[in-house]
Amino acid sequence: QEVQTAYLCGKKDQALEIIKPLYVKNQNSLEIVQWAGLLYKECGGIDSAKLILEKAIAMSSSCASCYKNLGDIYRSESNYEKAIKLYGQALAVGTFDEDAALGLGIALLYSGDQGRARQMFEKILQENPKSDEALYWNCRVYVVLDKKDKARELFLNLCADRKSGWIHCIRGELFEADNKFDDAHISYTVAATLMPENPVAYAGAGRVELVKRQYEKAIENFGKALARDQHNVRYLLDLGQAYEGLGQNEAAINLYLDVAAKSPKDPDVYLLLGNAFGKQQDHQKSVEALKKGLTFYPKNARMYFCLAHEYRLLAQLNEAVAAYKKAIGNSKDEYAEAYRDLGDLYNYELKDSKEAKKFYQKYVKSGGTDEKVVQFVNRVEN
Repeated sequence: QEVQTAYLCGKKDQALEIIKPLYVKNQNSLEIVQWAGLLYKECGGIDSAKLILEKAIAMSSSCASCYKNLGDIYRSESNYEKAIKLYGQALAVGTFDEDAALGLGIALLYSGDQGRARQMFEKILQENPKSDEALYWNCRVYVVLDKKDKARELFLNLCADRKSGWIHCIRGELFEADNKFDDAHISYTVAATLMPENPVAYAGAGRVELVKRQYEKAIENFGKALARDQHNVRYLLDLGQAYEGLGQNEAAINLYLDVAAKSPKDPDVYLLLGNAFGKQQDHQKSVEALKKGLTFYPKNARMYFCLAHEYRLLAQLNEAVAAYKKAIGNSKDEYAEAYRDLGDLYNYELKDSKEAKKFYQKYVKSGGTDEKVVQFVNRVEN
């Protein structure tokens, strides 16, 4: 009772000190073991929390809160696969838990599984239509999927008259998606004022500053976000781009390598690494990073396009041609840039004007407007 009272009053450190001797003496009490695991987690004793919560699960495989708290730990460490499994178990063995469902949805989103993430956030909203946080994440998924009209419709239908920090974050996302960056920054700033411990608002402000090339301000806001969610992969990648903006490529590369080690299936890290190594003229390392990314995402057109560019700089022209063609073959739309660059490669390096003409024509047909290429095609056709 004393532990619970201290915890509910926000005195977590005090509650931990009370539970420690109780845990030593009563390691067969599931309730005490659960409390010890929770309090170690809340007070930053992550390694102890993992061991104790695993022990609680061994004592009772139906301990939903233990699975949920372990899921929180692994999500905070960017181990999304493990977090997803643990949150799933929490929801399977217990009654519906909104916190576990939110954790699962966020872990799915960060792992790149936007479809399942959206389903989870929608389930939360079915259970609790007043959950501003679930509403934010649902809108966030739609923005990530480039379905901002869906996000806007959801926002207008459910929460246009609400005023919480999460609602201001949604406004920020929608303004950001519409390239209304000043309005977005205002919304994120208001959200940060209302929710000073929430990293989402600081990260949103940082993204806007990144677009506006206010790199020092962006670094400050990403730093605030990471102080509240220190292993968040997205924030680390955005921070790296801010460092790149200041010309601090080495710092950016170190961050990207850290992310690649912690979250090797992240969809963006290898593109960012390839680009950063390319800026340092280390084209071989750029190729290696992009090829590793393609082992996880073998149909990523953008990775193939960047890989082709790096091969071209290394004068590995056959490999460059193959990569450009892979970029085109794996693109959902006509890939104008790839057609133009492939035409250039044939025209200037391989001296094959016939092949160059073919790809230049495809470039123009797909909507390309490079004046030199358009003039070349017009001369040939006339």
